[in-house]
Amino acid sequence: MQVSLCATIGGNVGAPACDVQMGALRTILVTRGKEFTASELADTNSLRAAIAAAMLLGNDNNNKIYAFPVFRNVTDNTGDPNVETLPDGSKQTTSRPVPSYTLESTIGYCQARNVARFNGFSGKVYVIDGNQRFFFLRKTGGGGKGFSIGNIDSDSARWGGFTGARTIKHRLSFGSEVEFRSEIGAMNADFDVTSMVNIQNVALRLVTSTTGPGEFSIAGQIECTNQEIYPAYRTLLKNTAAWKVVNADTGAAVPVTFVGNLDTIGAWNVTAADIPAGKYYFSLAAPDALLALGVEGLESFPLLVTVV
Repeated sequence: MQVSLCATIGGNVGAPACDVQMGALRTILVTRGKEFTASELADTNSLRAAIAAAMLLGNDNNNKIYAFPVFRNVTDNTGDPNVETLPDGSKQTTSRPVPSYTLESTIGYCQARNVARFNGFSGKVYVIDGNQRFFFLRKTGGGGKGFSIGNIDSDSARWGGFTGARTIKHRLSFGSEVEFRSEIGAMNADFDVTSMVNIQNVALRLVTSTTGPGEFSIAGQIECTNQEIYPAYRTLLKNTAAWKVVNADTGAAVPVTFVGNLDTIGAWNVTAADIPAGKYYFSLAAPDALLALGVEGLESFPLLVTVV
């Protein structure tokens, strides 16, 4: 039977047994492509485990999730729909604005610098509100995906004045007003995503050439604080599973065959097998792989090394 057009417009407006009112934004989770399966959204514990696992992925993984800091103040800047008056005096809504917010946090200089790296990011976002509810878009067949991001922008760190709290402002505009009229899902998230996984960026550097072919002495510092990581992780990172080497031209992985300690210069001797002349990226393994080795909360930027 053919469905009439009238039957597809409008609908019943009765309240369901468990309607959810959106609270103020507490934090956001941004990602390039992470979507949740139905089993990951089955209950709070499954959701927590899925978020934690995604946060521990490497930066090169599209399913990685980044948790923004807790917002201490939120301003809704969405505005009103555009309404035009027609010649006969009647009014018509011509467009609706996308939801837009100014979010304020009290983070420090280093974290503010890292958050600002997402300025202009155009991926997806999940929302956790002040009622500890996790919001997403339902997928056909089960599971959930993030809301589209139209624009995201964070202030650089700055000094405060004599009066008022010093805050960092973040501006978030969603990418589609239509998404907010689709199937939005919500579930309890009675955990603090901002404290579940705390990963710091590590800047690696080539200290000096070592004695044998394919051997490189590599040290690292916590970005921003410049704290050397060698004293704390001397033994834990003396493991071939803790390092990655990739051919910069082909993307092919190069096996790491040996890692030793160079205590006099505070570095690791990282040896890669069969490494001819060319350019290579050296890095620590992804955070989840490091965690399995007892190294918690580190992820390095790739170090480009030219072999002649």
